[in-house]
Amino acid sequence: MNQAELLILKKWGDFLFRIDSKADEAIEHYMAAHAYIHVFEAALKCKRLSLASSLINELGCKGAHPAYMKLGHNFARAGNFNEAENYFHEGNQPLNAINLYIKAGIWDKVDILARKYLSEDELDVFSRRFTDYLEGSGHLNRAKQTLLSNHAV
Repeated sequence: MNQAELLILKKWGDFLFRIDSKADEAIEHYMAAHAYIHVFEAALKCKRLSLASSLINELGCKGAHPAYMKLGHNFARAGNFNEAENYFHEGNQPLNAINLYIKAGIWDKVDILARKYLSEDELDVFSRRFTDYLEGSGHLNRAKQTLLSNHAV
């Protein structure tokens, strides 16, 4: 295909993308136009997370690329916390993974990730704040357990 044909396919994809029920069709046009960043965005809109994650290599994402964060948040909304955690880690944003598990109430995972990613000083500050959060939320036993276990570090 020549550049003009690719541009037409991309523009048609743009038109379809703006129509909520047609974003899935936009993907096909974007793919044909080799507009992978647009395929990625349309895949997220359609909740086709496996397609979006497969495009990470095509996009040449490295380090703290926003694509990792977008995928992490989309997997979190879908309830797939392990995948979300992986993408937050790949995007150099492990605190987002910790916050994900705090919101979900998965305390053991919070402890594991905090110990894995935080320095001793950061862990001390985090433990105190997390304990305050747990106490305020009525999780007194877990607050006590967190406080005791992290002071043993």
